[in-house]
Amino acid sequence: MKKKDKKLFNKTIHEVKQVIAEIVAERQKYHIEITELRKKQREMRKNHDQAVKKQVKELLEVINDLYELFNDLTDEKGR
Repeated sequence: MKKKDKKLFNKTIHEVKQVIAEIVAERQKYHIEITELRKKQREMRKNHDQAVKKQVKELLEVINDLYELFNDLTDEKGR
């Protein structure tokens, strides 16, 4: 191999290694970000479910109060 060819090969192989290193870094960054996003989604879903359950429970209490009021306002339990 000529000296010129060796120099070109050396330069090229280092560029290829650099590109591979950038791809690996990008892949790692992606996996970290997607993991954080999934954690956030789980937390959001948990908070949403808790809020909805609380609202449903409150509505059921209101419905029970309405039935009780109706029974109190009518004779013989709604008749």
